Parts: sequence; C-alpha cells; structure tokens
Amino acid sequence: MNISIIIPMEDNRVELFNNSLIQYQECDLSNVEFIFVSRNIPVLKFSDVNSKLINYTLEGDGFSQAKALNLGIKATSYDNIIVTSPEVMPKTKVIEQLMSLPRGNYICQVFAQNEKGEEYMSLVNSKFRSNTPAMHFLALFKKEDLELINGWSLDYQNGSGAYDDDDFGDRFVKAGLKFEVRDEIQAVHQYHPPNKVDKAWIKNQELFEKQRASKNYYAKRGLRES
Repeated sequence: MNISIIIPMEDNRVELFNNSLIQYQECDLSNVEFIFVSRNIPVLKFSDVNSKLINYTLEGDGFSQAKALNLGIKATSYDNIIVTSPEVMPKTKVIEQLMSLPRGNYICQVFAQNEKGEEYMSLVNSKFRSNTPAMHFLALFKKEDLELINGWSLDYQNGSGAYDDDDFGDRFVKAGLKFEVRDEIQAVHQYHPPNKVDKAWIKNQELFEKQRASKNYYAKRGLRES
C-alpha cells in the first residue's frame, strides 16, 4: 500500500511536528509521501522524507483546516490518504499498522496531553466519540470516498476550526460510507493552547445543526471548489 499523509502546517506548529516526525521515522516510509499545506510557511523541507509543500491563502480572521485538507487531497499521488495535524504524534508504529490492514477507512485512537506533557484521556476510541469519523486526529481514508462527499466543507473556514470535522463526519455516515476505529493504533495530541469560543465558532455551530437535520452528504462548497 502507498500512502499520502496530508498535514495542514502553520508556522507555530513546526516544532511540534518535529516531535511527531521522529516517531514517524520509526516506520518504513519508502511508500509514503508527506503533503504539507500552509498559509505562512514559504519553504519547508525535512531530510529523508518524501514531501511536497502546497501554499495557499485563506480569507477571514478565523482558521479551519477544510481548504488545506481539500488542497492536500488534490495534490496526493496515492489513493490511500492519512489526514492528521502536526501536533498529533504517533505512539505506535502507525504506518506499518495501517498498511497491514485491508484497504479501508480507519480512525486511530488518540490521547490528549496536558501542559506537563502527561497523557490524561483518550480523545477517541471504539467506545467514545466513534459514531462518525469526525474525530480524525489521525485517520486513513480512501480517496474515492473523500471525493464522493466532496471533501471538507468550506462553509466553516472562518470559524476558528469549529464544527468542520463534525460536518465531515455527519456527511460521511449519511453517504453510507464505512469506517472502523482501531484502538491499538495510537497517537498523542501534543499540548497547545486551545482555540477560544467566539462569534464565528457559534455561527459554525448553527451551520452544523442545519446540516445534521438534513439528509445532505455532499458539500456544496468543498473539495472541487478549493
């Protein structure tokens, strides 16, 4: 199996990704490409890693990963796509574990880390927040399934990163697509200051409530419009 890893990368996350990369390099990366998508990093290159950098602009004051993830999908060389964030650090040999599974959609168990660097809770596992693939801190998806639902919705991109993941998970399930949560494939969400709840956050919540009440699974503005 060949895998493309999409990582939206901001300049304040590079140090956290350096920690993550050390763990990725515990695996065989010969069939893996990293695709970094960034608004504010003009040059990004890591030694011994097959990678490419996609630059883009985003209007508005808030930030959502939706456009970055969609642009990453368009740039992939492979049809098996890992979606993650720079601060999500593998705890087990995630690449080798995912490659050993039948081709499919998988959500990995991810643990939260506090300011002291201590793990204190599971953010997603087979018995917690597992009804949709919204909690895709570290997840493997089939490219054709992402294309079927038109990726992530751009309607949430000015909302401080709120509810774009819930919207994605809701549409994924409504499309009849299958996924599995794998507790044994694990990563750690490294600590960083959380986003603040603001007016854009609340607006996105209202937008998602409308989506959840609908039968729609295709993003009106998503992958194809990015």
